[in-house]
Amino acid sequence: MNTLLFCLFLINDPQITILDRQISQENFNTKERIGNSGWKIIYKLKYCGKEPIELSTTDINFEYKASVSNSSVPSHIRPIKISAEWLLAESNQKSIPVISHSNDRYKCKEIIKIAFSTGLKKETEPFKGTLYFIPLKLIPEQEFWCYLTLEHEHFLYGNYNLLLGEREIKIKISNFYFLDKILLEEEYFPIRSKIGLNKIPDERLDTRQFHSAPGSLLLAADIVGCQYFSFDDLHVKYGNQLKLSFYYLIACDTEGECRARIMEYQDTPNAWYRLEGAGFDELLIEQGRWKKFEKDFQVNKDTTTLAIDFRIIEANIGEMWIDDVVIDYVEKAPQDK
Repeated sequence: MNTLLFCLFLINDPQITILDRQISQENFNTKERIGNSGWKIIYKLKYCGKEPIELSTTDINFEYKASVSNSSVPSHIRPIKISAEWLLAESNQKSIPVISHSNDRYKCKEIIKIAFSTGLKKETEPFKGTLYFIPLKLIPEQEFWCYLTLEHEHFLYGNYNLLLGEREIKIKISNFYFLDKILLEEEYFPIRSKIGLNKIPDERLDTRQFHSAPGSLLLAADIVGCQYFSFDDLHVKYGNQLKLSFYYLIACDTEGECRARIMEYQDTPNAWYRLEGAGFDELLIEQGRWKKFEKDFQVNKDTTTLAIDFRIIEANIGEMWIDDVVIDYVEKAPQDK
């Protein structure tokens, strides 16, 4: 991950020295959701006190002030001031309202998480540790780590657009503290969901015909359940340009229509909607030989997911094979190259 360093000034308590600070742009994916966008901040610290100390969650207090905005998001064009203060004993994370609204689609929050660890190396997944590595035992001249994440939780925009602006962070540890001011002015690279099609089930693969071994997707008009196939829904970034490509082979004398379709949806917190006029539905007409299909298209500005399917319709006789299906962004982002 590339590291960004933005700094206005840094104030250290004499008993805590900041040895290093790294700031990176992240996309916080989980199995349940595509993940919020946000920042990850890692401090490498040194305890310079004269006596050993043991810190519990009640000994660590966190103060946070920010003025956040993003000109790419309509509701974030103007900076909005937010602040919070809490003890680590209350929670290792805080959800701070940025935009309050009765409709979940318009709400916005910044979620802050904090964790600590000791050791020569930083933890790769600090927030999966038991009780965030507390109690924290420090001896004079010992180095330790503080981890922060600043996540943007916002329907449609939170997955892809960072909250920018100045942050003021004050962490009080026992009777001493460190204070940092960070100016996060711009996104280092565009955040986009990774697109990957699911594997075609073995029962739908036909090894008799293929463009690339070992087989291709078979659609057959006379077999129940084989007239249609849909890939799993894909998370995509709204407003981006995508390209769909694949090879198809339609058996001679196939009746009816063979079609390839893209449908776009908006998945809201409480429901989902198909976006009329978004996507496309293409008639495939070449018969008797493998033919390549390619199409660029613009994703709707309100799209969260899309579906790709292939059909043989209004036919009792006919077969179609589909192979080498690829969908991706037309322009590669730096992290995709």
